[in-house]
Amino acid sequence: MIAHVKGQEDRRGRSPEETAVEALMLALASRNGVARRRAREWLVALGSVAARHLAKALTDDREYVRWEAANALADIRDTESAVDLVKSLEDPEFDIRWLAAEGLIARRRDSLKALIARWNTMPIPSGSARARITCCVLWPNKG
Repeated sequence: MIAHVKGQEDRRGRSPEETAVEALMLALASRNGVARRRAREWLVALGSVAARHLAKALTDDREYVRWEAANALADIRDTESAVDLVKSLEDPEFDIRWLAAEGLIARRRDSLKALIARWNTMPIPSGSARARITCCVLWPNKG
């Protein structure tokens, strides 16, 4: 889809990757679960090009959009998106917090800087979650 036009820009000066990401982000917000899954798979394939857009989607009012964004970011494993996944540990929905934690655990030590920076400002009740994720990140075979 994108490989054959790499390097070409559209009329607004956007790369084909950026144009594709914008279209896929619209599909990610669809009420159609199959369309969302396919969009998420393409966004994951695009990798860090899509991460910035997915990070914005983590604050969407719709739970299913936040879920898809967290799931995609967990699979992309882009180092910069660790900060956004740490913020998602405070999402009101358990499933989204779970996906964020899974994504951080998969990054292992790459997520530590973001975790420590955020935990200095997080409320105390999330202490058990902090301990679990830190243990999984530092000692993955023990978690």
